[in-house]
Amino acid sequence: MVNSPSISDIDTIKKLGLLLNDNFIKTNNIEEIINNKEIIGYYILDKLVGFIIFKKLYETIDILYVVVEPDYRRKGISSKLLNEIIKMDCKHIMLEVNTKNITAINLYKKNRELFYGSKFQKIKNFAGFRSFSFCNNCITSARKKGCG
Repeated sequence: MVNSPSISDIDTIKKLGLLLNDNFIKTNNIEEIINNKEIIGYYILDKLVGFIIFKKLYETIDILYVVVEPDYRRKGISSKLLNEIIKMDCKHIMLEVNTKNITAINLYKKNRELFYGSKFQKIKNFAGFRSFSFCNNCITSARKKGCG
């Protein structure tokens, strides 16, 4: 089930964040992220098993992290979290991923239908990262009537 994590989830968020990178705890103020509602969690039997962290600035959402506990991967949890971002009121959704993170790149490619009927507006490679940008107006209209 998708829900907003609370302060009681901080230890689990830190543990999952360390799966992303060793500096996750040092570079992120988890309490502030929770208080600013910049995180969406996925729970199974009241256990936080994954989350997505994002920043919203004006009409743009920048997806910063998506992580799911290894035992719960390949069950559609990341797709459900991404879908929650798409439902938000914004015009653009952006994310960057390390070009060596093939699993993440495949996740975003696999979920193209979530991001449009699915047109990647931009895909750029720079300094070892791949940048994806999506137009949420296109996403919304694609869901309603088909977008081509």
